[in-house]
Amino acid sequence: MFYPEELSPRRKLMFSMWDAPNDGKVRAVLAFDATNLIAYITEMNEGAERSGLARTSITHAAAKAIGTIALQDKYDFNGHFFAGRFYRHKEKAVGILVATDDGKDLGAVKISQVDRKSLLDIALETARYAENFRRAGDESHNTANRVMDLTPAPLLAGVVKLNGFINNRLGRKTKLIPSDAFPMGRAIISSLGMHGVEMAFPPLVSHMHVPMAIIVCAAVDRPVAVDGRVEIRPIVNLCFTFDHRFSDGVDMARAANEIRAMLEDPAGHSL
Repeated sequence: MFYPEELSPRRKLMFSMWDAPNDGKVRAVLAFDATNLIAYITEMNEGAERSGLARTSITHAAAKAIGTIALQDKYDFNGHFFAGRFYRHKEKAVGILVATDDGKDLGAVKISQVDRKSLLDIALETARYAENFRRAGDESHNTANRVMDLTPAPLLAGVVKLNGFINNRLGRKTKLIPSDAFPMGRAIISSLGMHGVEMAFPPLVSHMHVPMAIIVCAAVDRPVAVDGRVEIRPIVNLCFTFDHRFSDGVDMARAANEIRAMLEDPAGHSL
């Protein structure tokens, strides 16, 4: 569900000037010390293996932190713009991308109410989707692929844009390319860390109308200053692409600092 909220004159001007988002993109790198997070996840996974539960990862932790912090009402990422008004969403949801066919195809699991779910819940939901997607494919995803295969190339962009408009601007389900309303939530998260990538910026796909996309990169040992000493710590880059229409630089920086604090001290922030 969502409800209307008045825009400030400056934000209204931004939505009027820019498309979604052919321009007005901001890229940022959030580098954090993953020492405590890796230890936290390792301990959690030891218990999960004994219980036969899904293993958690840095990507799941990033999804939890981003959904919990960046989608708070004090920021304007958790919503969409339509007809000159900003509609704030009540549900905090993110989309986690899942690869199949050696990376040639991508599915996405929408984690609803991500701020209320534990890391194990997020890991389990993602693992179940990934297993089904890689074995048989997601039904709506398969139907979408068939529609796109059958649609002539000159018409395909229009069909996809129309579908995205209905999903992500009107907030309605569609049947032509089967999708729920806001199928990616308000943040798209993918990982290249397992491939050793240290920095890469995701695109903002215009028909999705999602305010931010994030790539979780590899943990790399780097020298850092700790209490006046140089120590080697695992540093992870979260690479963000923001739609500037939804936020100014100050809010982006504040959200990033809060996300870093949660990921660097997961136990203290009840991650």
